[in-house]
Amino acid sequence: GNGVSIGFEQTEHSAIKWNQKTWVPSWSSSSNEAVKSYHDKLYNNAVALFASLSKQFDIPIENCISHNEIAKKFGGSDHSDPESLWNVFRDKFKDDKWTMTGFRNNIREVRNNLS
Repeated sequence: GNGVSIGFEQTEHSAIKWNQKTWVPSWSSSSNEAVKSYHDKLYNNAVALFASLSKQFDIPIENCISHNEIAKKFGGSDHSDPESLWNVFRDKFKDDKWTMTGFRNNIREVRNNLS
């Protein structure tokens, strides 16, 4: 999908460590607040950016898809982000925004409020 799309890479808080065998992220519980704060800001910035680009270039919000969704739809990739990380956030932080559906809904809400 890189040849026909705008790509964005999600950075991660430095406390996050990946188990290379299972691709499961983890971090020390003492880092919970820092990880949450960092990723909440990253998420909100991404929502604002995607909403702005979607409006400016008339891109349907449904066209905002993750590596994981691209891999399932088109193959050719073993990426599972951001869902592999967001699944852990949703469980640890008890916040349902951490899904692609939630992300797209938040983009839609922000886009609808742009002038």
